Amino acid sequence: MPFQDFHGVHQRVQEAAERHPAVLDLTGLGLETVAGPLGDLASVRRLNLASNRLTSLPEWLGYLTALRHLDLTGNSLSTLPETLNNLTSLNQLHLGRNRLTALPENLGDLTALTHLYLHENQLTRLPETLGNLTALRRLSLSCNRLTVLPDRLGDLTALTYLNLSDCRLTAVPEWVAGLSALTHLDLGGNHLTELPEWLGNLTGLTHLTVSSNRLTALPDRLSALTALTDLNLLDNPLDDLPEWVDELPALTELKFRGMYGYFDCEPGFPMPGESSR
Repeated sequence: MPFQDFHGVHQRVQEAAERHPAVLDLTGLGLETVAGPLGDLASVRRLNLASNRLTSLPEWLGYLTALRHLDLTGNSLSTLPETLNNLTSLNQLHLGRNRLTALPENLGDLTALTHLYLHENQLTRLPETLGNLTALRRLSLSCNRLTVLPDRLGDLTALTYLNLSDCRLTAVPEWVAGLSALTHLDLGGNHLTELPEWLGNLTGLTHLTVSSNRLTALPDRLSALTALTDLNLLDNPLDDLPEWVDELPALTELKFRGMYGYFDCEPGFPMPGESSR
């Protein structure tokens, strides 16, 4: 039987009660289950169960209504409890690196969420109700099987960070065009053959990653991304870069591999195929 540090659990619960009753850290204890109740958790605002071996969660977890931060990263969860929607004060929910194949519809009830991490699961679809999470500022969906995303994600207009890398997308979803607050957009590792012209309307972007796709050209409208500091174009069949890339005033890092080799450039770089000036 895999090692489970039950003594460590009770020790950390006791320490939390004595020192930081609002924080309970049960990271990396090899837990396969969370037996409950662990004690009086009514005042816990931050619960960390990351890097265990959990395959399911108890229903009572959904009644810890003081929670603001719940970290379940790096377990083996395939489902979530229906009671999770009771955590209406939750600001951050970390579910990355699990085995989730679907999300409950009522996840959209967690309208206080500002950070939602769902990367490295086995999701094939998302519920439309995620569009209710209009306070979200960071959303990571990378490394799933999401060939199609719900249009209601376009209602998440407070997003500043969106990671859609390695999701098997063949086109950039049109609803991204309405996310005018975005500063970080990662579309790497998909099956994109072109980028839409409207991407250039997201003028707040500072970081854009489109590496490991099938792009053969870049739309000229991207020249309007004057706040862009980081542009990652690696591993696309691009032979050359348009001249406007050299004119992006804020660009400090360009990653590109083309017919002239690999470039990881900083300000003042010569463009591929040019001599130093």
